[in-house]
Order: sequence, then structure tokens, then C-alpha cells
Amino acid sequence: LAILEEATKFSEKDIQAWHAGFFRDCPDGQLTKEIFIRIFKRFYVHDNRAACFCKYVFGMFDKDNSGALNFVEFLLAISSKTQGDLEKRLELAFDMYDVSGNGEIELEELTNLIISMYDLVGETNRKDDNDPKSRAIEIFKKLDINNDKKLSKEEFIKAWEDNPDLVHMLAPQM
Repeated sequence: LAILEEATKFSEKDIQAWHAGFFRDCPDGQLTKEIFIRIFKRFYVHDNRAACFCKYVFGMFDKDNSGALNFVEFLLAISSKTQGDLEKRLELAFDMYDVSGNGEIELEELTNLIISMYDLVGETNRKDDNDPKSRAIEIFKKLDINNDKKLSKEEFIKAWEDNPDLVHMLAPQM
């Protein structure tokens, strides 16, 4: 418990509450992608829009690609997502968007992410400025400092720190 308190900056009471909730939803101690999607749907959207977006989030949390999270992995992921400074949260966002895990975000990855975010928020207008690929290209124009058609973690973090309004480019309804 002391190690988790130090690592997460959560209080003992908070850790115990997270623990109780985790084992209520995952009695076998394993949070699978399916359970994660079911829980996400319960709190955010109540239909199938969550599945695609959740694969990005779950993939970010499942660092060892085992297909499941134990309580410690879950708590560490939650704490880093909710308690880190801006740069730490941007690093996590980058890792979520970098589906291939190669340390760069390519245009296709960003386009697919935008599609999943549109699905999640119910954005149906995907023409002109709202076309996912056009929107991804526009984001690349703003973020890709060295024009190599890839976004490095450094480019991503610097651009978002300099212009936090870029989130509206991903999904206008967010």
C-alpha cells in the first residue's frame, strides 16, 4: 500500500476505494478490454460508439500487451492519467495515438483516431473541413515541425503546450 501511495500520489483511502471498485467489476483480478468497454459505456456512452475509442485507451494502459490489466497496472495507469502534469498527460496521449508503438504518429493513425473520436461523440458531418483525413492533414501541418510526415513525441508535446486549443481539431463536439 505504501508503495502504491508513493507511486500514484493517491491516499490510502483513495487506493482502497479504487481497489474495491476494481474487484467489484473484475472479481478475477483481470480487467479485460471487453470489461473496460462495458464500464466505459456505463459512464459515458450507452451504445457501440465506445468500442473503437476504448481500444486506443486500453492499448495505452496495457503496456505488456497481455490483453488484461491487474489492479496495480490499472491504478498506475489511472494515476498517471489523472495526476500527472501537462507534459506527462501529453506523453500518455501520444502513446495512445501511436497505435503501432513505433514512437511516431503517422497520418493513417491520426485519421483512424479522429474517426473513432467522431464515432464516440456522435459527429456525423464528415465532409469538407470535418473530413477525418483532411482534419488529420491540417493537424499535421500545425504539428509536424520538420515536415517528415510523422509526428514525434517531442513535436506533439511542444505543439500542444504551445496551442492547447488544438483539441477542437480532433473532434469539434468535444
